[in-house]
Amino acid sequence: MQSFDNIHYSSRNIDGHNKPFNLIVSAREAGKSTWMIQKIWNAFKKHYPTIVLRRQIVDITELYVDSLQAIINKFIDADLVFSYKKGDIKQGSLKIYCKHPTSGKKELLLVIIGLSQKVQRIKSNVILNNYQIFFDEYIINPKFKESYLPCEFEKLKEVYTTFKREFPEAEKNKGKFMKIYFMGNPYTVFSPFTEAFNVPYEKMLPGTLLTGDDWAVENYQMCPELIEKIQKENPFYRTNDEYTNYALKGIAINDLNVKLGKLENNFILRFIINVEGERIGIYRNNNANAINEKKKYYCCKNPPNNANKDVYCFSFNDLANGNVLYSKEESVNFDLFKRAMRNDWVYFDDIGTYYKIRQVYSFL
Repeated sequence: MQSFDNIHYSSRNIDGHNKPFNLIVSAREAGKSTWMIQKIWNAFKKHYPTIVLRRQIVDITELYVDSLQAIINKFIDADLVFSYKKGDIKQGSLKIYCKHPTSGKKELLLVIIGLSQKVQRIKSNVILNNYQIFFDEYIINPKFKESYLPCEFEKLKEVYTTFKREFPEAEKNKGKFMKIYFMGNPYTVFSPFTEAFNVPYEKMLPGTLLTGDDWAVENYQMCPELIEKIQKENPFYRTNDEYTNYALKGIAINDLNVKLGKLENNFILRFIINVEGERIGIYRNNNANAINEKKKYYCCKNPPNNANKDVYCFSFNDLANGNVLYSKEESVNFDLFKRAMRNDWVYFDDIGTYYKIRQVYSFL
């Protein structure tokens, strides 16, 4: 049996702030998966199951389940065998049972749920005494052609609201809440969740822990001892390249080349778009010499209301409050902006605005 050490990740810092929504970002091999398994096992010893979320149903595989079983068996003095219906994997909701360490009876250990299935199907699951939720790999990497689900944060709210009803500690301790832990690698600091919680991106640096009313974000930085150990075991980490910066140092590599700045007086509001309920203003440089400048457009959130400007949206979900559904007929109006995007001549107020523009760029 392998024992837990003090050089890999532990949630004692973020748990100390006692928030319901906990976002944990770290380089690879920091030990998040092992820590998650430890949390799941500790809850199971109290006869409480855990919910694990994956974005896509296809992320739930026998190999993933086997890896969780292998991690548990590394750190407990037993040889657990998971019991589950293999046919449920493709359905997107998988209940996993195993023998309880004290009762010896087969009990529900965890439920793995794919967020990409219909909300109604997720809400129909009744999971008694579920203790906590983990969202594994909550940050996507756009370089790998990955994408977030439509209205992913809204979907997560439905899931949390459904499963918190059976939180076992609610009746024992009034005011206590079920926690959800988001775990991800730092491809970028942006996600629908950091956006929804209004996390200040400029402060999300390796080694920081930020808090709000109901959330905490930990940008975990590995200790030198662990870094040295990992470098000895993996030759890919011995070079000072982009992969090492992300996977070992925890640097959000996809954000490094995003041009950030402030709105200048010589920019005029050209367009307003609505992306999943958030208004973004697209400003054009009105300087007579702008043709020779590399800062031709500026995008920022919450532009002023302008009765003379249509607010373009890209989904019927956002077609409200005077918005206009974008049509290819308007495409010619965006030609100069699209050219500026292709040539990297656009600045942004923050990282979130950049990724929201990227999200709708192909529609323009």
